[in-house]
Amino acid sequence: MRLWNHYGQTEIAPLATMLVLADQLRKPVSAGRAVPKVETRVVDDALYDVPAGDIGEVVHSSPHLMQGYFLDDDRAPAAFAGGEDVASREVDEVIYKLPGVSELVVVGLPHACGIEAVTAIIVPKAVVSLTQEQLLAHCAGLLAPIKTSERRAGAGALHAADPPSPHQEPL
Repeated sequence: MRLWNHYGQTEIAPLATMLVLADQLRKPVSAGRAVPKVETRVVDDALYDVPAGDIGEVVHSSPHLMQGYFLDDDRAPAAFAGGEDVASREVDEVIYKLPGVSELVVVGLPHACGIEAVTAIIVPKAVVSLTQEQLLAHCAGLLAPIKTSERRAGAGALHAADPPSPHQEPL
């Protein structure tokens, strides 16, 4: 199976960078290079480029970068107030450190608060039993609370972190 690693943000849909297949093993924690028509930089608080390896904020420039909502300039601040962006790859990397995880995918599922809840769908290794409690305890020390989600799963759940049905409520 060949998987592609793309990185994007709501404001620069559909994507900003891509890690090509040849670099996925060589640079596994990279977000890749900017795609055509996108300029990507890492900057400090004054928007000056930081040296390679330094911590900074990722910023993009592109003709398809969102500038606001069509005919509704007041909507953008309200839409992003209180919201948090969660990089599924960060959650993936933490969960893969848990012994017994064979495969997983992290997705956002609708939440009663009008946001998306971080949800991991996990395939455990054949001889391992994972519980939701083990998963949450593992993630608690490695991820911010906004990046974990406690959901009630029905008795027929396939795995501890199965996505809830539309009829299940968050804990």
